[in-house]
Amino acid sequence: MGPELPVVPGAQRNLGAEELFRRLATSIADGTYAPGAKLSDKAIADDLGVTRTPVREAVQRLARAGLMEVHANRYSMVTDITDERSRI
Repeated sequence: MGPELPVVPGAQRNLGAEELFRRLATSIADGTYAPGAKLSDKAIADDLGVTRTPVREAVQRLARAGLMEVHANRYSMVTDITDERSRI
């Protein structure tokens, strides 16, 4: 194995939608993103240093799981976590 490349601030990381889904679900479950928080795909992508495409895919999956509500062309909102929703 060669040396690891340094992390460059502002560089696009290669995170897939599955990894983003897990990270966002964890952030919702631990309260980093509180119920009622309005998030934009762009803000999430900027925070995590990724492109918006995998973010959109992850957010859609979170919406199907009941952890977010998507308001097209505006924002996504974190929902209240119930016992049922916490078992994703």
